[in-house]
Amino acid sequence: MACRLKSIIAVTLLATSYVSCHKTKNHGTQPTLPPNPPIEKPIPTEILALTVPEADFAKSKYCPDTAPNIAEDPTPPYAFEVPFLDQKLASDDGLVGWIHGSVPRYKQFLFTYRKEDPNDPMAFFKSEQFSLSGATPEIWASFASLKRHDKVRLKGKVLGNRSPIKHLTISSIEVLKKYANPTENSYSFDASKLADVTRFNVFGQVHAVVSSEDAGYAMVIERDNFMMPVAVMTQHEDLAKKLFKGDIVSVDIKVVPGKEGRPPHFMTDGDKPNALKIIDPLVNCHGVNRTVEGHLVKFNKSPAINTDVYAVRIVDGNGIARNMTLFPGVSAEDPKFSEIFMAVKSKAEKAWNDSTEAPSVVRNYNEKKSIKVTVRGMINVVSTEQANAQVYIMSADNVDFK
Repeated sequence: MACRLKSIIAVTLLATSYVSCHKTKNHGTQPTLPPNPPIEKPIPTEILALTVPEADFAKSKYCPDTAPNIAEDPTPPYAFEVPFLDQKLASDDGLVGWIHGSVPRYKQFLFTYRKEDPNDPMAFFKSEQFSLSGATPEIWASFASLKRHDKVRLKGKVLGNRSPIKHLTISSIEVLKKYANPTENSYSFDASKLADVTRFNVFGQVHAVVSSEDAGYAMVIERDNFMMPVAVMTQHEDLAKKLFKGDIVSVDIKVVPGKEGRPPHFMTDGDKPNALKIIDPLVNCHGVNRTVEGHLVKFNKSPAINTDVYAVRIVDGNGIARNMTLFPGVSAEDPKFSEIFMAVKSKAEKAWNDSTEAPSVVRNYNEKKSIKVTVRGMINVVSTEQANAQVYIMSADNVDFK
């Protein structure tokens, strides 16, 4: 299984965002909150659209109710020590890595650093994501030109804000190589609509989960084109520990107003014991043999993956969409691995190129909704660090494009 993962999780896309949550060890989350003013205006339509009635939760049920037995995670989360990071950030060489996400509208900028060890075959998977903060207005302005997969050199220091995701205060940034094919994303959600809102519910899927021994847990909830970083209160951590990327969840959220013009921060509502509900755990699909139906998506070759990758996108009755990568169901050492991979890729590529539909951008990949995909295989979900679930295919004959 680990051998398969070495070839597949090159699509790893852990996204996190600007989450601030102060935590004292053994004392739980202790956020400093301003007094909550009453909601003076009706909750805006944009915010109401983030949730669904509880009666509709069942429309997002795709996986079985029971969890399977899963072997030890072959690619567990990895974290670098702060002294090491500070040393790199202060050196002439700086900290060299890639931009993971850039959303100037929300002042959210994410950076990926990977372990630099040519003798470690799993070094690619030993990575960590960091939220970037500018030391000066000029640095903040320079962030706005960054795109996903840009290779950059950073100098600065680790910001000691005790957040589940480490923040880096950047005093110097140098773009070493611009990514040739960045996507242009529209993030239309207006966070200013939250100015008079103190609590609301969001129904969406988990895009990422981050944690630290001292600062607890945070998660990024994805709903339509809005990525929402949410700090997890102590009483909800036991459930947060079970989350996988792609889980469908309902979260009751408390809003913490942003400072100095920054977007508001979000945390699970500490006044509600069941503020976090897992509606459809994706891991429950692991090992399930089924026919998966959806439409075709394409991840272009990038610093994160060494070839174009195709997946089937499944949209449920609540409009929540998940991707499942089309992948060989044999070991990477098996001679048939390459044969199956290339045959499936060739078949998907032909369907993509033959379609007259213009591709639509969905964050870091493209989709063509007119290309219907039917694939028969076993679903694979083995790591919290997986970019997407996979459908293991034993032959290109097991997948059809129409």
